[in-house]
Amino acid sequence: MKNFVSSHTYHHLNLDARVKPNRARVKLNIVDKKDPDTWYMTFSKNKVDNFVTYIQRGQEKLTASIYVHVRGDAKLSFAKSGSASCQQVFDGVLFAAGNEQMQKLNAIETELEGDDLLRITIIPSDFWYTNSRSQNAHYAGNKVGFRFVMRDREDNLFFSHDPMIILPDWEPN
Repeated sequence: MKNFVSSHTYHHLNLDARVKPNRARVKLNIVDKKDPDTWYMTFSKNKVDNFVTYIQRGQEKLTASIYVHVRGDAKLSFAKSGSASCQQVFDGVLFAAGNEQMQKLNAIETELEGDDLLRITIIPSDFWYTNSRSQNAHYAGNKVGFRFVMRDREDNLFFSHDPMIILPDWEPN
């Protein structure tokens, strides 16, 4: 029997909105719209796999925003909410779980600022303090995976792999 060893390096973009609102602009590079393995995000020419966000409970005005601009040969635009399924309650993204719960608890907000520009805003919310079993997570953080949902001119939908929004363990207020 052969043993295989693999190693993966993940690149996180850190957004700290504990003192003042924070925002970052990233590029979603799409080489082949039908192959999500060729999709990747960059920030200042550096690859980004996930977003680590620091926000403070009770500070709803201190948000972290990610502006995502699409680049690539294919003329793709972000799909509006409801395009992929009734579970897609946000423009441009479909979360792996908790779409309606995040909307209900005002944890995420998205806005199409153009066909190729999407704003994702992470808002301090009780959602980030609740674990998957709906128990209060006191200071524990939370994380959620999502897929970008793109539409071509013929209304075909395309999905990225799952980047994550990660909120590390909370610090006491």
